[in-house]
Amino acid sequence: MTDFEWNGIVAGEFDGEGKYSEGATAEGQSNRDELLSELGMKTTHWRWKHCAKPALLRAKLRRSLGLVGLLLDSGA
Repeated sequence: MTDFEWNGIVAGEFDGEGKYSEGATAEGQSNRDELLSELGMKTTHWRWKHCAKPALLRAKLRRSLGLVGLLLDSGA
């Protein structure tokens, strides 16, 4: 299960402050991303710094969704 998912093509993962303090590791994240990739999904990650500046989050999501043809309109 992912935090967000678009059409089974893009997985969105919010990496909050407590993620790594709860026992998750960078290696675990890498393994998870690899598994999702094997299932044909592209994974994009964002953190609080992206949420604090919505333009950063929008740009990150537009890039990820646009690369796989899920974003038809690059405006707004």
